[in-house]
Amino acid sequence: MIETPFGPLRGPLRVYEGYIREIIGEYGLDGKVEEFQQVGREAVYRAVEVIDSDIQPAQRNVKMYRHIRSSIRSAIG
Repeated sequence: MIETPFGPLRGPLRVYEGYIREIIGEYGLDGKVEEFQQVGREAVYRAVEVIDSDIQPAQRNVKMYRHIRSSIRSAIG
């Protein structure tokens, strides 16, 4: 579990909250929404530092979606 909780994503990162909710729903994690929202938010903040900002927005969104999905899948176990 993440030691430092992250609040809702702000500014341009807010769009990724929808990705997080979608992935949580796909994995059927409705009973642990808050826990996996934290995992997803942490993934977004980590990915922002490594995903190249010079790529097209659509490519950046796909990379972010994959990174969030991978992080949540890893947290499931």
